[in-house]
Amino acid sequence: MKKTALYFLMMMFIVPAAYAQVGINNDGSDPDSSAILDVKSTDKGMLPPRMTTAQRDAISSPAEFLMIINTDVGCMQIYRNSQWNNIWCFQCAPEIVSQPSGQEVCDGGTATIALQANGSNLIYQWQESTDGGSTWSNLSDGGAYSGATTAALTVTATASMDGYQYRCNISGDCSPDATSFEVNLSVNTAPSITSQPSDQTVCDGGDASYSITATGANLTYQWQESTDGGSTWSNLSDGGAYSGATTTSLTVTFSTAMDGYQYRCNISGDCSPDASSNEVSLTLDPYPSGTVHCITGGANVVDVTNSTTGETWMDRNLGASQQATSSTDADAYGDLYQWGRFSDGHQCRSSGTTTTQSGSDTPGHSDFIIGSDDWRSPANNNLWQGVSGTNNPCPNGYRVPTEAELDAERQSWSHNDAAGAIASPLKLPVAGDRYYSSGSLFNVGSIGYYWSSTVGGSYAYDLSFGSGNAGMYSSNRAHGYSVRCIKD
Repeated sequence: MKKTALYFLMMMFIVPAAYAQVGINNDGSDPDSSAILDVKSTDKGMLPPRMTTAQRDAISSPAEFLMIINTDVGCMQIYRNSQWNNIWCFQCAPEIVSQPSGQEVCDGGTATIALQANGSNLIYQWQESTDGGSTWSNLSDGGAYSGATTAALTVTATASMDGYQYRCNISGDCSPDATSFEVNLSVNTAPSITSQPSDQTVCDGGDASYSITATGANLTYQWQESTDGGSTWSNLSDGGAYSGATTTSLTVTFSTAMDGYQYRCNISGDCSPDASSNEVSLTLDPYPSGTVHCITGGANVVDVTNSTTGETWMDRNLGASQQATSSTDADAYGDLYQWGRFSDGHQCRSSGTTTTQSGSDTPGHSDFIIGSDDWRSPANNNLWQGVSGTNNPCPNGYRVPTEAELDAERQSWSHNDAAGAIASPLKLPVAGDRYYSSGSLFNVGSIGYYWSSTVGGSYAYDLSFGSGNAGMYSSNRAHGYSVRCIKD
């Protein structure tokens, strides 16, 4: 049968004058009267010439109406008016066969958003939305963008572009146009610390907590410790004295051997560079365990020595934020203690009051006890006696001075009054008192009252001074007076 068909084709070209019509079939039928060539088959098709665009363009002097199948674009084409024209395409209208996908990149990185589409003579136009898809703008090449009119858009991303959206409109020889999915651009940033850890001061056996906050993508944390003043650093892991070593908050259970250790946190994430926190210290709290400070951290422990008496003291009152710059320096006034009582919060000038006396050395609350000569019933004369004495409120190595020690300081002054007190090495201000019967503040800015550890009967001795004189006196133990600690 193939030979028969071939025979007819040959005969059509070899002896065209003998035949007006040609029929190619396998049933022996005559060609249709209207056709110069009639091809019939019930089980086979006809294959026109198939070639690529390059092969098509290599045809020398194509005739008008020459027809081929262009395999590059999937179209039947005809040569007419000196150009090739599509007369039918397998996919003429734009059809997206692979949608773009959202991209996640680092600040300063490049994101490529690409799609694939079929159709005839496709034209691509990428668009951008900066408001969540409400409005869209056509992009063009330049600046952060390239490939704005191709199938693949490249974006050089900045942090400000995080959350921007992109889509592509595609048109071609046939309608309708096609619009891709809308996809998001996520721009991650390198780790950036927004809140640094701070130095910690704790008592022996207490917990110190260091915290940090940072921004960035998929952050990981690694706390480090230095035991040699910051020369070398070691990564920490949970266990023993440490917990939270790879979190935003490190907890250290303090022991005296760790006094002066330093800590920092290294943070890494999806983007570079990594970030390192400030280096912070861990310091032993010099005050007794359980101390309630009325100012953050309590009074700094700074020594001052009176060369006349040879004694070394703290340079400020307990609870004061600084050494006095004048008699009436409010920042140097400090706290007001009831005699023999621990730093349980009652000494804060604004603490609450109660009329209920305590039956023990530790009342168990922070109220200032008023209405009686002594906050404790029965009285205990053994309070505040020495460095290891019960309820000693002074930092480690310090104690409440005796009556004799306070009086020796007074006798070394240039003037026996408030002027002499502030001019002395101790720079004692007129911090006032808190009255035992009401808890009200009195004489603030005019008289200074300073407890000694010495008792006299049901009273205790204190150093008092004002504008006219100074001396040692005995007072009800329920009064609130200043404390200046002496080094043991």
